Amino acid sequence: PKMAKTVMPGDVVATMQESRSKRMFGCGISQDGENLVAIRAGQLRTVGENQSKTGIEMRMWIDSNTKRYVPVDEDLVIGIVVDKRTEDYRLDVRGPSYGVLSALSFEGATKRNKPKLEIGSLVYCRVSNSYRDAESELSCLSLTYKKGWMTGQAVFGELEGGHMIETSIG
Repeated sequence: PKMAKTVMPGDVVATMQESRSKRMFGCGISQDGENLVAIRAGQLRTVGENQSKTGIEMRMWIDSNTKRYVPVDEDLVIGIVVDKRTEDYRLDVRGPSYGVLSALSFEGATKRNKPKLEIGSLVYCRVSNSYRDAESELSCLSLTYKKGWMTGQAVFGELEGGHMIETSIG
């Protein structure tokens, strides 16, 4: 049967002497000398296993709310400009890596006529291509609405005025 106990970082969840049987320790548990210590807050989970199948009598891990946004194609995001280059901008979309927004990825933008975003600017855009191990490609081109970025009527682009407030997803 599954058991759950709330633990905090630094709590001793077991000792090596208690662990004479074969155990597998997972996420959130670290060995500190003879002690097995929680390194994150959450629910300590233990599950007994049939030794004949895996050779492991018990598995232990800590369940915690450590979710992080991972970009997916066609997600709509607000990014913060953290770097500007000649042809593109790097935006922090609060994912595992930054996103790249081409200066020509705005409706009606040309090499001579493109937005000039400053570091710290907020940009409403969509994820056009997401990659697991690399920066996602971002775009301010709408697939349905074709107003140019200069008219101020475009769906995507720089957000002006107002405040951005970050909140937890859990």
